[in-house]
Amino acid sequence: MEDNTVTTFAGVKAFKQDLSVHKEWDEIEYGDEKFYMTKKEFEHIEQCEECVDNKRPTSYICSDENCLNYKYRYIIRETDLYNITMDDQYEDKYEVTLYMVVSPESLCNERKEEVNSSMDRVDYISIVEYGTCSIMLGNEVISEEALERNVLAAKEAVRLIDSMRGFYLDRAVNRIGTDGWHIIRYALGKVDRPF
Repeated sequence: MEDNTVTTFAGVKAFKQDLSVHKEWDEIEYGDEKFYMTKKEFEHIEQCEECVDNKRPTSYICSDENCLNYKYRYIIRETDLYNITMDDQYEDKYEVTLYMVVSPESLCNERKEEVNSSMDRVDYISIVEYGTCSIMLGNEVISEEALERNVLAAKEAVRLIDSMRGFYLDRAVNRIGTDGWHIIRYALGKVDRPF
């Protein structure tokens, strides 16, 4: 299915629907929802001045709020809104949401315990389901007819979003101004509150 339709997701235009992008993602069925997760686990390394001066390894757990070393993946969540709400206004409506998710191994112990106590496990999907340790980068509500094209556009958007992730993480994710960096700091145990 080669499609030359311009589709935008999270502000990124996908001019050519590149089907090879599917090879970079795993598909996961979870209850009534479908998730797509990057096969690649990305890594962010940002050491504070003290860690650099002392030549500490990136695996060192530093208490400095600006020392951010973590692994992460991108996840697309596909939700059938009618199936969840049983409201006729959502018939044939799907929500496609793109997340950046800190890896289970990178979460601080306190966050792991929170996710586990709520979700009975700690993996990428349960972190998205839990909600306070993942960053929503884009969201679209579309018809079933546009579903496949929008999921593909979200997958393609990750290629650009990851190269500019600082820009996306600088944006406020709620009305009180919490940005993606704060959520990452919370996930890593650098700050005590998610907002």
